[in-house]
Amino acid sequence: MTRNQKNLAEKKLLLAVFSTEVFEGRIIRQERPICCGVEIDLLEAKLTFLAARIHNKDFTMLEPYCPLCGNKVRASYRVLS
Repeated sequence: MTRNQKNLAEKKLLLAVFSTEVFEGRIIRQERPICCGVEIDLLEAKLTFLAARIHNKDFTMLEPYCPLCGNKVRASYRVLS
């Protein structure tokens, strides 16, 4: 396995874990990242992670960079309960 393949596998695993929690969660819900009129493919985009503590629980928000303009799309979320 090449280093690139290993990095992609790690990124897929992190996305699987964090995406379910923040995009489909019951405590918080992160908005899907959109920039330049399109939803950003998190698997293809450069990502940063934002730690947030809500109701004494830690969450990791996903903040991608737009592949079209290069701007960072800040995590936008709402607390559900």
